[in-house]
Amino acid sequence: MKDYDYISMSPYFDKQWYKKQYLLDDETDPVEHYLNEGWLRGYDASIHFSTKGYQEMNTDVLEADINPLLHFELYGRKEKRKPIPIRDVVKNQYNGPLKTKAYYTPESAMSRRKDITSFIDSLMKYDIISFDIFDTLVLRNVQNPTDVFRIMGCILKIEKFCQLRIKAENEARRDGVAQKVSIYDIYDILGKYITITNRDYMVNLEMEIEKKICVANPYMKEVYEHLQKAGKIIIINSDMYIPHDLMAELLQCCGYHNYNGLHVSCDYIMEKASGELQLESVKDFDNNLKCIHIGDNKKSDYYGSIAVGWDAFWYEKCMDLSQKVRSDELNTLVQSFYHGIVSNHLYNGKNKYSKEYEHGFIYGGIIVTGFCEYINAFCTEHKIDMIWMMARDMDIVYKVYKEFYNQFPCKYISASRSAVLELTFQNDTENFIEFYFKARA
Repeated sequence: MKDYDYISMSPYFDKQWYKKQYLLDDETDPVEHYLNEGWLRGYDASIHFSTKGYQEMNTDVLEADINPLLHFELYGRKEKRKPIPIRDVVKNQYNGPLKTKAYYTPESAMSRRKDITSFIDSLMKYDIISFDIFDTLVLRNVQNPTDVFRIMGCILKIEKFCQLRIKAENEARRDGVAQKVSIYDIYDILGKYITITNRDYMVNLEMEIEKKICVANPYMKEVYEHLQKAGKIIIINSDMYIPHDLMAELLQCCGYHNYNGLHVSCDYIMEKASGELQLESVKDFDNNLKCIHIGDNKKSDYYGSIAVGWDAFWYEKCMDLSQKVRSDELNTLVQSFYHGIVSNHLYNGKNKYSKEYEHGFIYGGIIVTGFCEYINAFCTEHKIDMIWMMARDMDIVYKVYKEFYNQFPCKYISASRSAVLELTFQNDTENFIEFYFKARA
């Protein structure tokens, strides 16, 4: 039986309830959804099976990163594990949602990456290891690659620059050989739509932005360095419009040095999807050497390598993993940076963090820093001489302000909220009544 069949035939999976509970459209298969996405979001299989409840009661299942209901049907039932902790069920009727104890699985534990040590060990049998660049060796700290063009548009003060830059690239690929198109060709065509007096300046500006938003993938960087120490042959293959010299500069900025070859499609008029670029990259090496390619694109990196007799490893994009639990409806550049930084940090696979750490990283940090900036702006506008921060609510804010935003004198007072309210009774009677009487009625 396939995994799909185990879920579909399980008495603990209610297809109709699941579709209604999680607002799936008619075309979405509830079994497929739960199997591939729903359980990662913590969706319950039915009122009789709490996904996170089962994980909480069986921590080995959480650590193994396996679909909880699938584990139960394959192993848990035989091992006499309970399908759902009864104590967590508050409402067990079809006329309302299942309410369970509030569990939270850290996002970093949901990345499903191989741990670094195991991954490195699996690569030791190969003589040549080939890496893709973007979304593999290098991560962009923005939501979409085209956000680079949005940043350029802001710097150049050119409205719709992003759309025009995309249009020029599409035109270049349509009119010529797609693999041959370089960034210089793109800006030649872009000159039809905007005034470009210095093409090299525009190319350099785009590359400078790339260098500022790109960082080494911590997971792959550690793998890369271990392989180098082990004396492996490392080559880098990329389907990209950025030619060799510019790409080498970008890799150097991200800390990648001393590789045995760098091959970019626009220099060779070849692509990875056909496997031609992979074969070109190893033509100077012994034909008997065993090769593997690592990359994020299923078609070009994985299947393209398999087609020419290489082994391949698919490294799923951090952004794609993140979108399963985070909205992709982020339109501003600020939101794009936020999404990019959070997704790359939590989903690269190097570390797994606690739920407390993730809460602070995803939500607490940005709220506190924003509030500290507001405090400084308010104090500047109103000519405030001293800031008093009250225990206990302002403890973290005080520490962050003193460390990073210490523009005005600031002191922390160990006083309870109720004591302060009593002192302000005459000036803020309504708030006093709300706190002491209405809220406790």
